Amino acid sequence: MKIQRKEVPRSARIVVTEELIASARPRFVLELGAGDFSFETMRHALPVVRWTKADFQPPCDVVCDLNRPEFHLPFADASFDMVIMTELIEHLLWPHLLLRETHRVLGAGGHLIVSVPNCVSLSYRLAWLWGHVPSCAAAGNLPAPLGMTAYPVAGGGTIAGHVIDFNWARLKALLVHEKFDPVCVRGSGLYWYRQWLPPWALPARWASNLIVKAVRRTTSA
Repeated sequence: MKIQRKEVPRSARIVVTEELIASARPRFVLELGAGDFSFETMRHALPVVRWTKADFQPPCDVVCDLNRPEFHLPFADASFDMVIMTELIEHLLWPHLLLRETHRVLGAGGHLIVSVPNCVSLSYRLAWLWGHVPSCAAAGNLPAPLGMTAYPVAGGGTIAGHVIDFNWARLKALLVHEKFDPVCVRGSGLYWYRQWLPPWALPARWASNLIVKAVRRTTSA
């Protein structure tokens, strides 16, 4: 099914994510859901040996449905030392299954970079206060203006809108449950059609997006 990809502006979210990726110095990278925007553009500044992009349709290297109740990534155990999934898991009904597979394909001490819209950001709080549903809140496949997060598809209709809202507490609990230990959480500042506040001006818990670097846990603790 052909979807209409969205243009992704170069906001503070992307800059902060690039900083977290660079800090880990990855060599074997798997980027999931990279159809809208890929961080592969920064590979020339990293010691990357292989960068693989997977999504449910091109453009990508590997096509796989990331939103299934029985899910398996088509890669061997411990194939990568970094997995990147930005603005992805809020679209998935079973994000814990994707994280479980991510844990499998990461090597010991491998890094996960994940970002999500923050459902308790300053802009969300103001919207709720004035009786409005924030435009990025979970809305399933509702078309705009009822829902602003789904993708238009050829022939009409929309798919793959946000189905889960995350704050830091929920995201952290999900990562820990799937055996990832968060080592850094950053905010993206305040973004609403443009960058209103830089990341340093807001605590992460109020920022528009949460960007996390986590480490694959190697024990059952």
